Amino acid sequence: TSLDSFAKDLVSLRPSAKVTVIGHSYGSVVAGLAAADLPKQVKDIVVVGSPGLGVSRERDLHTSAHVWAGQSVLDWIDWLPTFQVWGAGHGTMPAAPGFGDTVFGTRGVTDHDRYLAPGTQSLDNIVKIVLGRGSEVTGP
Repeated sequence: TSLDSFAKDLVSLRPSAKVTVIGHSYGSVVAGLAAADLPKQVKDIVVVGSPGLGVSRERDLHTSAHVWAGQSVLDWIDWLPTFQVWGAGHGTMPAAPGFGDTVFGTRGVTDHDRYLAPGTQSLDNIVKIVLGRGSEVTGP
């Protein structure tokens, strides 16, 4: 994918950089499809408002990156079906119980497009992840 290429170009310029991939909505599907081919400098994959990552479980992403997910209870994305049939569909939503990633809190997110809004728990958590302070991330 273009995301793989971009990430590889990025780390070729800064080999010691710690990279975080963040995907919102369908961007999270792209992140999931790219996960197995991302360079080892990608330490975290963060998804919010995700319809799925193209897999049923986190381990099926075949990545060494830590996978994080945030999903607001007020997000309409939760209404989408979570199944895959003959390659159609996006798989299990990553914030679903049993998916296998780390789910973080999204308090203050009022709809699908507000995960990065100032004052939201999701923005605070994403900043902590990007800064390498994942142990400070707060849950749902």
